[in-house]
Amino acid sequence: GASGEGIERQGRGSGTLSFSKELKNLNYSFNGGFSTEYDYRSFNGGFNIGSSFADDNFTVSFRAQYFADKVKRFDVPNQVIRDFESRNIYALDLSASQILTRRDIISFGVTHINQSGALEGTPNTVNVAGTRTHELLPDSRKRFAFPLKWVHGFTEKLAVHLGYRYYT
Repeated sequence: GASGEGIERQGRGSGTLSFSKELKNLNYSFNGGFSTEYDYRSFNGGFNIGSSFADDNFTVSFRAQYFADKVKRFDVPNQVIRDFESRNIYALDLSASQILTRRDIISFGVTHINQSGALEGTPNTVNVAGTRTHELLPDSRKRFAFPLKWVHGFTEKLAVHLGYRYYT
């Protein structure tokens, strides 16, 4: 197992329940799930809503997700795994796509992720001058991503994808 020798329950359990519905040009969905491992537990949920316009040539969607995680961090100096600590993750995504021609489509969006709590995990250690030590991470982190993608179809089976993602 990835956690090392002598650690029991190296398996992973997970499950997801989702519901989606489409009404004319509007679609929406809800989902919830869980995941559990020796040093990680997560309960998550979210929803998505989207719509199409102009005879389905333009689409827009909004997605929100929440993860209530618990992680066990590895105490490097004492060589022990700590008890579970909380980590919360909120993610919001707004995206759109536009058909430009019969062979071209463009998609773009913005994603915001807010994390707080125990952001380090068991693998967050670094080797400094031959000694393994903790990689120190902040108690909270905000991320933004701005993806842009263009797809051009040459034939029904051949296309080129050109994408750019600005991340901060």
